[in-house]
Amino acid sequence: MATDVVQRFVEATVSILRANTTIQGLLGRTTGMVRAWGDIAEAQLPVIAYLMVVAGRGGPVGDTRRVQMHFSALVEGDGAAAKCNALLEALELALTQPLYAAAGLDAAPIPGASTRLPGDVEREGPRSLWRADVDMEFMVTK
Repeated sequence: MATDVVQRFVEATVSILRANTTIQGLLGRTTGMVRAWGDIAEAQLPVIAYLMVVAGRGGPVGDTRRVQMHFSALVEGDGAAAKCNALLEALELALTQPLYAAAGLDAAPIPGASTRLPGDVEREGPRSLWRADVDMEFMVTK
């Protein structure tokens, strides 16, 4: 599997999240909602940040990769902790095999490989910025 397929997987993941109406509703907009970690300094809050962590061999099939992605929900203000959790729940529910198939990829989250603890939200810095994180693993075959 070439690196470009992993890149297509990351791009499909971002597209799926940007098109999700629940996430749009929670963020209150339809643009600038999902940003790479390197771009979040300029992001309008609230935002979902993502980072592709690793893409290693994932199984006996030569073209299979096990891809780990890190996501963070960054929210300010009243109700921020609850919104962080709601965003990550919507994110996990949005990333499904049928939506990856519609994007031309054989990819799906690995059941039980998510590392999010509901309610595990922390305050970042001196302002009222809250952050919740989830790491998800996916099998990507083509």
